[in-house]
Amino acid sequence: SLFKKPAIEAHITEAESRLNTQLPEDYKTFLCISNGFGAAWGHPLGDYQPPLHPVSSLRWLQDCEDYFTELSLDIPAPWHHWPFAPAPKTQTSYGEEHFTVGRALEIGTEGIDNTWLVPPSTVSPIKEQVRDMLASGELGQREKESVSCAVGGFAGSI
Repeated sequence: SLFKKPAIEAHITEAESRLNTQLPEDYKTFLCISNGFGAAWGHPLGDYQPPLHPVSSLRWLQDCEDYFTELSLDIPAPWHHWPFAPAPKTQTSYGEEHFTVGRALEIGTEGIDNTWLVPPSTVSPIKEQVRDMLASGELGQREKESVSCAVGGFAGSI
């Protein structure tokens, strides 16, 4: 079965304490339904989605995992595809990036496939940059709608 035995509130509270973070309410609700989830095939985002960890296995990416933490954080299209995007501002071992994954919470993995929760502290600067772009007056209506849709789909709102 894809579903697992539900987590109990005490396990979620312990994980939040261990991770020094508050998990999103909708994710906590999910954990109370299924404490983790089996690998899914045929998902709209791709053919394979890695299994999700039980609450006891959630972990922050470590600084030494720069192959993950320095990955470009695309929303959902890479910023360099947008001719109106500002210049990159982060230097990584891969080159210049607009934004990187940074510190993320690993909630699922198998092999090279990963699922992370990216914290608001990482997403907020991206949303701020987008708000600045939209307010600049340099974009036409079509570009504004494209950017708004992309960021809304990634971050829920601008």
